[in-house]
Amino acid sequence: MTVKSSAPLHVLIVDDNEADRVLYKRLLGRNTQYEFAFSDAEAGDGALERMSEQRPDCVLLDYHLPDCYGLELVAYPAFAKYKVPVVMLTGLGSVAIARDAMNAGVHACLNKRNVTGDTLLSSIVDAISSSELA
Repeated sequence: MTVKSSAPLHVLIVDDNEADRVLYKRLLGRNTQYEFAFSDAEAGDGALERMSEQRPDCVLLDYHLPDCYGLELVAYPAFAKYKVPVVMLTGLGSVAIARDAMNAGVHACLNKRNVTGDTLLSSIVDAISSSELA
């Protein structure tokens, strides 16, 4: 699937690890098909604040944040009202986490240790495309 938009795709990256946020931006910046705009948050409360400022096209969400788990954040009514597709990233790589994420409505769950630009890009584009069809 492809996303049809002339504007940059706005991705909110919610991760308390700055090196991971920088990596995701670098990986996505290497693609030649889409242009991205990013905003960052280090915790769930920051994510809600950023979303209230500008609704992102997709959220890259860490599984474990300092103030909550990513799955808890997805379930918050204040988060859910935005109906933004979510791609979860976890360093744990657990099948149970991936299953719970999918049951919570997360589009994809990626292992941080194995993430590549291609997997990140395709997960984001698929998530946005799926949400546009819904």
